[in-house]
Amino acid sequence: MDPEVVLAVVRVRHPRVVCWYGRFTGSYWFLSADRQLVEALDEDELVWLLEVHFRSRVVGPVSGRSGFLRRGVGQSSAFAGRGRRVDVWDASC
Repeated sequence: MDPEVVLAVVRVRHPRVVCWYGRFTGSYWFLSADRQLVEALDEDELVWLLEVHFRSRVVGPVSGRSGFLRRGVGQSSAFAGRGRRVDVWDASC
């Protein structure tokens, strides 16, 4: 799925989240509420990690490739332990 379409959907669902697609890395990235940089390897993982970090309800699937989002968050362990957190600077300084 086109990263620009995925980001448009994510920005509607999570308007306050800073999120982007890294063309060099081929991954999606966002800043969590505690100012951690989080990487998602694909769009389904991105939506799942946003749910985990921001405790919002997933409305529907972003991609048609996976049944994960249609089943609902918390019903699959497909992404257990995935997503890397990378320390970044404190933006409040």
